[in-house]
Amino acid sequence: MKTQSASPPGDAATPGGEQPARTSDIGRDEEVVFFYVSGSPWQLYPLLAESVDAEGYPRGSFDLKHFRLKDRSMLGLLPSREATKLRAIEAILAACPERRFILISDSGEQDPEIYVKVARDHPGRVAAILIRSVRGEKIGDERFQSLRKGLQGVRLELFEHPETIIGPLIE
Repeated sequence: MKTQSASPPGDAATPGGEQPARTSDIGRDEEVVFFYVSGSPWQLYPLLAESVDAEGYPRGSFDLKHFRLKDRSMLGLLPSREATKLRAIEAILAACPERRFILISDSGEQDPEIYVKVARDHPGRVAAILIRSVRGEKIGDERFQSLRKGLQGVRLELFEHPETIIGPLIE
């Protein structure tokens, strides 16, 4: 499972001028399935799908928020993104009971906390939680040390550049 904002980070060239492995290489394995979970309204799907393709991310299904101005679904924007995202992830876990997941997002909102809750509530289902540090956070910071407490059998890692996690994911 992968969650991502509307503008996924691009793969940057490494200092030696080599291109790192792209995330689309991961999706070539028929056993790997990608789910993009976002609190964005479904009307942004074309933009999100185009961004995923343009950045070389693997194709996958999108779970987006239902929203229409014409009816009560407008009130659907009011529930927290955290609750919406948690419900979506729980539904994916229920639909895929034999799969283990790697949850990937950034540190900008509450995704790390959501992912740790999912890992704790579903032992053995989450192999890793990989968080892109968007504000210079470090794994030793209080926020992440607190999240690590009691989290067993799950790799929790912060990264700044996608190429630092792609290699281990492909292997």
